[in-house]
Order: sequence, then structure tokens, then C-alpha cells
Amino acid sequence: MAVIGILASIIVVNFANINDRDVVLEKERLISFLHQVQNRALTGDISGISLASSQRLCGFGARYDSNSEKVIVKYYYVSGLDLKCPSGFSSGVLEGTVSEEQFVPDEKKKVKISGFSKEIIFSVPDGRVWCSGGCPTITLTKGSSGTQIKIESGGEIR
Repeated sequence: MAVIGILASIIVVNFANINDRDVVLEKERLISFLHQVQNRALTGDISGISLASSQRLCGFGARYDSNSEKVIVKYYYVSGLDLKCPSGFSSGVLEGTVSEEQFVPDEKKKVKISGFSKEIIFSVPDGRVWCSGGCPTITLTKGSSGTQIKIESGGEIR
């Protein structure tokens, strides 16, 4: 009977370790993806988007769509090269979707993402972060395991 108890405890501990590992791996994948979006803003990379010659790129944003369970990337621009990009990405800013750039959580890992309903926008050319109402703390969970990603207004993602 003692042997069964020991084996059962090893199995439970092993499942907990798998959950922890899956959550950490998805966190690292998501952080890497957000860095890629931020790098597009830092470099002004316009590949995959179509801007008219009279339009100015202002930034790239990322938002988790809970319906599709994907992180969607958008770009923001103003119509008129003489216009400046507004600091708050509010009025006068147009948006488009970068359709080929998405983060899709690994279905096999079954890690849940929450707290990412607000859009995170990285401004061109400095990569500063703008979030409406403050930047979200993204939570990733699986079973009883969990971790968070924090986005700072200076651009740090950790």
C-alpha cells in the first residue's frame, strides 16, 4: 500500500511540473512574439502592410482576441505626411490588420491567456508603449500553475 502511495505522489508531482513547464514555455513564446511586434515599430518595418505614399506609419499594436484565441497584430497610421502621429493613438489614427502575423497558443499545451483584452501599441520609431487605461498584466495559466507578463510604458516586457 505504501508503494502505491509513493507512486501516486510521484505522478501528481510530475503533472505539476509539466503544467509549470508548459506555462513557462508559452510565456517565453508570447514575450518573444511581443518583442517581434515591438521591433517592427523600432525599425519601421512595413513589410506585409500597404500604406499609400500619403500615409505615415505611427505604430504596431497587439491584442488577444478571446474568440479566436489568437493575438492579432494591427498597424496604425495617419493619412497625410504633414500630420504627426498623436501621442495617445486616439483621434485621427486609422488602423489595419497585419493578417499574416499572429500568435497562436500551442493547442497541445492548453495554456489559458487572460488579462490581455486591452491593446498594447508600440510607437514608431521609438517603440514606446501606449495602452488605453494602463498596460495590462497578462496571465497565463494551466491547472494550478500560472505566471504573468508585465508590460511597462517604457517598452520593457517581462
